[in-house]
Amino acid sequence: MPVLLILAVAAGFIYLAYQESQQDQSGGPDVLTDLGSAIEDIGYQTGLIMPSNQVTLFAQAIAAAEGFGQQGAIPTSAHNPGDLTMGDFGDTGNYVVSRGGEKIIVFPDDASGWNALYRKLENIVNGGSHVYNLNITIAQMGALWAGSQFWAKNVAAALGVSVETPLSNVLS
Repeated sequence: MPVLLILAVAAGFIYLAYQESQQDQSGGPDVLTDLGSAIEDIGYQTGLIMPSNQVTLFAQAIAAAEGFGQQGAIPTSAHNPGDLTMGDFGDTGNYVVSRGGEKIIVFPDDASGWNALYRKLENIVNGGSHVYNLNITIAQMGALWAGSQFWAKNVAAALGVSVETPLSNVLS
């Protein structure tokens, strides 16, 4: 969560520097107003969300189970820590086909991939998912998400819980 805020503030300063370079010498920008606007614009344009601590930890467990960060792994090269597929976000036109034939979304950068994973998990927490809900276990989620109990075991181990733990215990 703090990393996203730091990125937003840094982007705000970059935005301000750009705006200042575009203005004539007669007047400078109102730094506080422009910084606030820049941060709001960044959130609007990219859909940045601030995930809860539980969602952040669960996302990190998923990323580890998917192999994100390992050299040569599709989630790493696709900037996609959740190994999210076209079914998750529609046809983005930018994907890589996995060995299993799934169309894995390629995000422009890691931050975009993390944000998409956070959004998907927040959607589960808020009851907006048509596939997952807080009453299913990590084992049931693993069968749906990855078709694998190995995935569920890795996620549960990273969280320090059993695969029979309901999502409500780890996401809310």
